[in-house]
Amino acid sequence: MQRTMYVLVLPLAAAAGCTQSSFQTVSVSYQRQHLRTTDYHAVFDAAERAVRESFRISERDRGAGIIRGEQQYADVRPDGLRVISESVGAPLRARKVVEVRVRPHDSDIEVLCRVFVQENTTDAVRMLTREHGVYDQPYDTPADREAGTTRAQNTVWRNRRRDRSTERQLIASIREIVEKPTTPSENR
Repeated sequence: MQRTMYVLVLPLAAAAGCTQSSFQTVSVSYQRQHLRTTDYHAVFDAAERAVRESFRISERDRGAGIIRGEQQYADVRPDGLRVISESVGAPLRARKVVEVRVRPHDSDIEVLCRVFVQENTTDAVRMLTREHGVYDQPYDTPADREAGTTRAQNTVWRNRRRDRSTERQLIASIREIVEKPTTPSENR
C-alpha cells in the first residue's frame, strides 16, 4: 500500500512543476494612458500628487514605478449604497485601494491605474473557519483564535469591484498635472 502512494506522488510532483521552477503571472486589467513625454520623474511625481489628493499613500517605489494608496474606510456597501446591515444599525465596512504604475513605453510614458472597492469579510471568514473544522468541541488555544495578533492583522478584505470612475479621474488628474505649462514664477 505504501509503495502505491509513493508511485502516485512522484508523477504528481513532476506534473506540478516541482522539478522546474516556472511562475505564471496573473493579468489584471488597468486603466491605461500614454503621455507624450519622456520625463519619467515628472510623470511619477504627478502620479504621486494625484494619488495623494484622495488617498493616503501606503507604498511608493520610484525605481519600480509603483504607487499604492488606501483611502480611509467608509461605512458603505461595496456597490456604493448606504444601507443598514443585518446587525442592528451597523453598516457594512468598505474601503478603496489604489495602485498606479508608471513605466516607459517606446517614445512616451505609460500610466496604469486601478482602484478596487473592497469589503470587510472578517466575520464571514471567521464563521466559515469554525464551520469547516473537524471537531464539534473547541480544541484550539486562544492564540489559535486570533488572541495573539492585532485586529488589523486579523482583518480580511475581499475585492468586490473596480471603481472605474475614480480610475478615470486619477488618470485625468495626472495628465492635467503633466501637461500644465509652468510659468517663470513657478520655477523660482
